[in-house]
Amino acid sequence: MSLLTDIGNQLSGETVYYSEIPSKAIDNVCCLYRVISRAPDLDLDGISLRNPSIRILVRDSTYFDAESRMEAIINIVTTFQNSNILSIFLESDIIDLGRDDEHQLYRIYCIFRLKVIV
Repeated sequence: MSLLTDIGNQLSGETVYYSEIPSKAIDNVCCLYRVISRAPDLDLDGISLRNPSIRILVRDSTYFDAESRMEAIINIVTTFQNSNILSIFLESDIIDLGRDDEHQLYRIYCIFRLKVIV
C-alpha cells in the first residue's frame, strides 16, 4: 500500500479521497494529499529515513462539524504507526479555508509530518 492509503484506511467513518477532492457537492469529505516535505535523514545503522508531509482536508456543511471531524482525525492519525511509519506529528494547527465558492461547504485542513523507513 502507499503512504496515503495506509493512513486513509485508519479513518473509518470518513469518505476518503486521495490527491483530488470531488467537484460535486458532497458533505463529509476527507482528502489526503502529499505536500512538500523535509530532506531525508542520513542512514542510521543501514536504515534510511524520510520525512514526508501530508495535508488532510475536511469538507462539511458547517464549520463546527468540520472542526469536530478534524479533531477526531488528528487523534487517529497522530497515534498511528505501522512497520514503515515510525511517527506522525501535527505540523500545523487547524487551518480554516472558509466556504468554497461553488458549493458553500466549509473546508479546513491540517498538515502532518511523518518519519518513515525507506
